[in-house]
Amino acid sequence: MSIQGFDYKDQFLGTGDTSVYTFDFKIYDPSHLHIYVQDSLGNIINDTDGNDPTLIAGVTFDSINGGGTITLANNLGNQFTMTILLANDYPDQPTDFPDKNSFTLDVIDGALDFITSWGQRAAYLAQRALRLHDLDDVDGFDMRLPFNAAANADCFLQINDAGNGFAFGPTSASLLNSVNAAASAAAASEATAAAAAADALAQDASATASASAAAGSAVSASANAAAAAASAALAATFASGIVHTGPFAAIAPNTNANLAGETIDHTKFTMIEYTARIQRGTTVYAKQQFTLFYRNSAWELALGLDLFADAGSDHGVTFTADSVTAQINVAVANDGGSNAIIDLDKIQWPA
Repeated sequence: MSIQGFDYKDQFLGTGDTSVYTFDFKIYDPSHLHIYVQDSLGNIINDTDGNDPTLIAGVTFDSINGGGTITLANNLGNQFTMTILLANDYPDQPTDFPDKNSFTLDVIDGALDFITSWGQRAAYLAQRALRLHDLDDVDGFDMRLPFNAAANADCFLQINDAGNGFAFGPTSASLLNSVNAAASAAAASEATAAAAAADALAQDASATASASAAAGSAVSASANAAAAAASAALAATFASGIVHTGPFAAIAPNTNANLAGETIDHTKFTMIEYTARIQRGTTVYAKQQFTLFYRNSAWELALGLDLFADAGSDHGVTFTADSVTAQINVAVANDGGSNAIIDLDKIQWPA
């Protein structure tokens, strides 16, 4: 039979109650089919050929007149999409003419159809491939990727300097670093220009006020440049979000204990906001918020909200802070003899 159309795909939308689907094009083996199944969200859940027994229960086809039937191992899911492609990816010629008696029109017609089927597959793939423009000289451009692509992970692909092929460019990380460096350089340039303007104005005694204003702009621009340069260091120093620092060892009733490990460096942080949970046995019986802040060269402590009525000196825990070391001390009240466990969360604010 003649093949007069570009027939390479059939697509179906599942209803959840059907497993048998037909296709129109001519194949000569189930492996000449490629099947994609997508779920209702469009995610590909099957990507296989017609010989896959996990998806396909059977394939029937007419190698003379074309067309056939696929029976799935299970019904195609509701709102699932199945795409059946003609995928004769083997450019061979299986028809044999051992003598003139086998040289019949039907056999010739079948051989030509077979060649046409993988020609249509090649055309289908070529339509989806990256290719040179029709007006570009194919002899002047090497369409091959540079050697050892696996060693150039995360690199951009670009046209080489000669304009006659591809080359691997910078990585996305190096481009990001370049952008950050350019931003920092621009801020520094702004600071230098502002400082130069301030210096020029300062030489004019009649423009003292203007020079002061320009100097202020220079200081501000310099601060912006410094801030841009120090952003990475600040990100490493600033512990964003809530940091869990407890629990601490059990503290006996009517004792005062230092919560080791909570010494705060005032050169890095100027304020720490705490939420403390106090537990005896399996019961959380008190919860309290308090804040340490650095002022007048010493640490101070401010008690906040008592989230349970029994938090405090009478029934729970009393917090104090050493103004020099910024260590937190806790005094545990007597509740009849059981130890208390202190569990802390904190938010740190950078200096």
